[in-house]
Amino acid sequence: MALPLSATNQTSTNPLEHPAVQAWSKLHPGRVSPGTIETLKRNKKSAIYRLAGVGPKSSAVIAKRCLTATALTERILYQDILPCLPVPSLRYFGFLEDQDAQFCWLFIEDAGNEPYTPSVARHRAAAARWLALLHTSAARMDAALRLPDRGSSYYLEQLRLARDNIMKSFPNPALNASELAVLKQIVAQCDFLESRWDQVEGFCREMPRTLVHGDLKAKNIRVRHTSDGITLLAFDWEIAGWGVPAADLLKCPDLALYWSEARKQWPVLKFSDLQQAADVGVVFRALIAVYWKSLALSYEWVEWPVDKLRIYRAKLAESIQSLGIK
Repeated sequence: MALPLSATNQTSTNPLEHPAVQAWSKLHPGRVSPGTIETLKRNKKSAIYRLAGVGPKSSAVIAKRCLTATALTERILYQDILPCLPVPSLRYFGFLEDQDAQFCWLFIEDAGNEPYTPSVARHRAAAARWLALLHTSAARMDAALRLPDRGSSYYLEQLRLARDNIMKSFPNPALNASELAVLKQIVAQCDFLESRWDQVEGFCREMPRTLVHGDLKAKNIRVRHTSDGITLLAFDWEIAGWGVPAADLLKCPDLALYWSEARKQWPVLKFSDLQQAADVGVVFRALIAVYWKSLALSYEWVEWPVDKLRIYRAKLAESIQSLGIK
């Protein structure tokens, strides 16, 4: 879940009546009156607000209302796992159940507004080092049983869910012949991948299991400058878990630097295995994206999800060929 660089909306009502402030006040009654409340994101499943001035030394705090299952995973990460790793992480300020049992509130440090820009050489180097340190240090933790599985079986389940949704959408009268053809081609790709999933699992076998963020888009990372240089801060750990870090390696801007850093703890790691895992990451991320877009195919307006699915159809085809799956 991304935190935009600028607010999309700023509330003008009594701040003490805002649900994010009311939730915050139950955890921290001594600091309850924000200077401003910015709405960063709001939809049916989540809402994110920036509460200015309520944190330590009048800093801003991010209030995130999200589904309970998501919140529980992020709570474990922010409270118990990330602080124990030698990587910078956002401070955790608390967790609160919402009046609606489906939702909870999380409060974390504001990551700031300086974007992570992969086209900047210093950012790329910092990201590769940060990711290598995250993966190698987390692999030594006893966290596997506390986090959701993010091994190959998780992505196979995403494939099956996506395929079922797509096939259920075939009778939708909003689909024209060209759009229906795209969906049928993706179903065929899913069938092909499922029948050869043992090959996908084989590509992952040489990579250690560790903490996986799973959605390391540039918009989910901020840059902070310290006396030691550039620090990266990642957030939106919603689909994080324990497994093969293929999806993270896909977003690594410098695999060679990652490899040189990771080998300090994983000396037997081969660069070819790393490259292969990154290629598998393309498949994994595409399957997640196909699943999410498939959820919109039951509606009257299907142009947008089908246009996106065309892109992921091409990515799946390229990655299947790159991996040599036959």
